[in-house]
Amino acid sequence: MIRTQKPKAKILLLAIFPRGEKPDDAGRLKVIAINKLLAAPGKRRNVTFMDIGSKFLQPDGTISRDVMGDFLHPTDKGYQIWADAVEPRMKANIVN
Repeated sequence: MIRTQKPKAKILLLAIFPRGEKPDDAGRLKVIAINKLLAAPGKRRNVTFMDIGSKFLQPDGTISRDVMGDFLHPTDKGYQIWADAVEPRMKANIVN
C-alpha cells in the first residue's frame, strides 16, 4: 500500500523490541525468531531493517525496569534509547 501511494518512500523497518526480563524468556525467544523473518523484507530497495533490541539490554542480556518498567513497554529512558538509535538513520535519509 505504501509503495502504491509513495513509490519513492524510504521505509525504516524496526525489529520487534525484546521483552521479558531474562534472555531465556519464552516471549523473547519468539521475538528473536520473528525478527529473523522480518529482516528479509528489509533487503528490498528503499527498505532499511534495523534491530536495535540490544540497546535495551544490560550486558548480561536482562532488561532493566529503568528501560522497560514491565519488561515490555519502554519507559521515558527506553523511548530515549529508541530515539537515539534511529535518529541518525532518519536524518541520513531525509531528502530536501
